[in-house]
Amino acid sequence: MKNIMFALMLMFSSSSYAMTGNELHNWINEDSANKGWMYYIMGVIDGQGFYKAAEIGQAEVEKRKPHTISYLCLPEGYKHGQGFDVVKKYLASNPEQRHEHAVLLIYKSMLDVWRCPT
Repeated sequence: MKNIMFALMLMFSSSSYAMTGNELHNWINEDSANKGWMYYIMGVIDGQGFYKAAEIGQAEVEKRKPHTISYLCLPEGYKHGQGFDVVKKYLASNPEQRHEHAVLLIYKSMLDVWRCPT
């Protein structure tokens, strides 16, 4: 769990500006021509995949079982459109959380659906 918190801290501390869920929600719903929000979501998902791979690699070095409960295990045949739908639905269904960092909300929405088994 410490590794997850450290990874999240790194993601949030890399910039003095962090997009909120409100801003992402508005971006998704107001800008039909510019699909930059799709790349933003894909970047969060891909970044999480990097940290998952790093944890698995470190576990192999340390000869232990990887801690993957807080990572995404996307199903075979996963398409980014599914992830976009999950995030959009989560933002629409949880307006009380949209003041939080968009990265965290994307991650939470995906974990609700595709959390790795213990």
